[in-house]
Amino acid sequence: MLVKPFARRAVALSALAAASFWGAGSRAADPAVDECKRVAPAAPTHAAKDSPQRPVGLVIGGVGLVGMAMGGIFAVLAKTTDARALADECGGNASTCSIAGIEDGNRAHAEARTSTIALIGGGLLLGTGALIYFTAPGGHLVSLGGSAGADHAGLSLNGEFL
Repeated sequence: MLVKPFARRAVALSALAAASFWGAGSRAADPAVDECKRVAPAAPTHAAKDSPQRPVGLVIGGVGLVGMAMGGIFAVLAKTTDARALADECGGNASTCSIAGIEDGNRAHAEARTSTIALIGGGLLLGTGALIYFTAPGGHLVSLGGSAGADHAGLSLNGEFL
């Protein structure tokens, strides 16, 4: 029977997990447990855990998410303000606006500008936070792959985070 090394490791890891869950002290001679002990990856070094890079990346990414949320809120406010000004104070025609309609239109443009700035800034911060987080030393493996053919195209992102 042909057994792939990866499948053997997965079985061995499962055997070790089951043995440790059930407190099986007598299963120490089990070959699957011995195999698991032999192939189990080493724990990350203490220096990798002390790196501030991951928490900094999370904070920067979190600020980016807040910025993007604020940008979305301002976009909705701008659209609402503009629609209200056009319907209520301009009679549906932008060239016949009252002074209040012009002021509301200017306010809508300012809210739209704020939305754009917040969305772009938030996106940049989110990307920067992700870059800082994923380039932190130790504890993860990320791979990106693509495929293309006559009738298909694909992109895959695989990761292992410890």
